[in-house]
Amino acid sequence: MERRKIYYAGAYIRMSKEDKGSIENQGRLIEEYVKRREEIVLCTRYVDEGYRGGDFIRPGFLHMMEDIENRKINCVIVKDLSRFGRNYIESGMYIEQVFPNMGVRFISVNDGYDSVYAHRRGEMMYLPLVNLLNDYYSRDLSIKIRSHLSMRRNQGKFTGSFAPYGYKKDPEERSHLIPDSHASMVVKEIFLWKIQGYSQGRIAHFLNQRGELSPYQYKKHKGDSYQSGFAKGEEGGWSPTAVGRILENSIYMGTLIQGKRTTKNYKTKELIKKEKKDWIITKKAHEPIISKEIYEIVKELLKKDKRTAPGREKSYLFSGLAQCAACGESMIRKKVKRGDKEYVYYVCVSKKYGTGCLGCSISEEKLLDYTKKVLGEKELISLPMYAKEILIYSDKTIRIIMREGIGQ
Repeated sequence: MERRKIYYAGAYIRMSKEDKGSIENQGRLIEEYVKRREEIVLCTRYVDEGYRGGDFIRPGFLHMMEDIENRKINCVIVKDLSRFGRNYIESGMYIEQVFPNMGVRFISVNDGYDSVYAHRRGEMMYLPLVNLLNDYYSRDLSIKIRSHLSMRRNQGKFTGSFAPYGYKKDPEERSHLIPDSHASMVVKEIFLWKIQGYSQGRIAHFLNQRGELSPYQYKKHKGDSYQSGFAKGEEGGWSPTAVGRILENSIYMGTLIQGKRTTKNYKTKELIKKEKKDWIITKKAHEPIISKEIYEIVKELLKKDKRTAPGREKSYLFSGLAQCAACGESMIRKKVKRGDKEYVYYVCVSKKYGTGCLGCSISEEKLLDYTKKVLGEKELISLPMYAKEILIYSDKTIRIIMREGIGQ
C-alpha cells in the first residue's frame, strides 16, 4: 500500500485596516478545513495585521517564506486568494512558479483551490482571473481612500493616525486637535528657550535633565501604539533633532499642513515628496500653542543657523541681529587683546575680508548700553522678540528696527 504524503502546513492570515472580520475568524476557518484533511498537519500561523495586499513586504509573509526555505513547512493555506495578496502579477508568480518549484502545496479554502488537484480540475485558468479581480479591487480601494483623505484634508480635518506632540485628538471629534495640558506647556518652553538664544542641543539637555519624556516616550506613556521613523533616537530621551522638528512645525501656531507626501501607486509603499504648491494648508485649523509672531521669530533664528560658541549654553546676545548700515552685511563678534585686557567688538564682515566696504565697528559694551536704553534690562532677555535688526552706522549712530514700529 502506497504511503500517503504528509504536508506540514502554515496558515497565512492577513487583515488590512480597511478589512472587516477578524484574524481569529480566518484562523478558525483554516483549522476546520485541516480537520477534514488527514494528510495535513497544521504547524503554525503567520499573521500580518494592518497590512494591505498590494505587495509582499510583510513580516508574517517573510517569516513564512523563511520557514519554507528551511523546510519547516511545505504547505500554505489561506482563507481566500485576496488574503494572500491583491497584486495580480506577484500573487500569480508565487502560486504558479515559486511554490511549485519549492515543492509547496497551496490551498485557498473559500476559492476551493488546491494546487495538488488544480491541473486535473482545469483550475489553472481560473486562478489568474481571481487574482486579476483582487488586483482591481485593491486599485479601486486605493483610489477611494485617497479621494476620501483628500476631501477631509481640504475640509481642514486632521487625518494623521497620531496627534503631534503637544496635542491630542478631541474625544468629541477625532479629526480635530486640542492642546495636551502637559505637553503643550513643554512646547511653549522650547520656543521661549530658543528665543532666549539657547541651541537645540542645550534645550534637549534641559529637558533630559529634569526627566521630561521625549515625544516618542510620552506617546508610549499615554498608551498610544505609536511607531515612528525617529523612534530609535527618541527612546533615549530628547535630542537636538527632536527639538528642531518642534521648532520648525507650523502646527503649533494653528496651521495644519497635510498631503506633503504620497505613494507612486497602490502597489508600493515608497513615499515621494509632493511639490509645495500641492500641499493642503489650513490656517486656524485648531487652537494654537504659540503665537504666529513667536513662530516667525524662531523661524528667522533657524534660518540664520546661529551657532552656539564653544563652552557656552546660548548664542551671543546680538548674533544674527547686528548689521552694517553701509553695506547691509552681518556684524561678527571679534575679540581684541591689548596688554592684559580683552575687548569685544562687532565688526562688518566686508571690512574683515577686505571686500571694499569701509564698514564700521562698535564695541559690545557700547552696543549693549544703547540697547538697554531703548528696550530696558528686562527685554534684553528676549531681544529677538523685540528687535528685528540692529543697524550700525558708527559708534554714535545706531538704529534698532523694532518688530512693531522703529526705535531710534
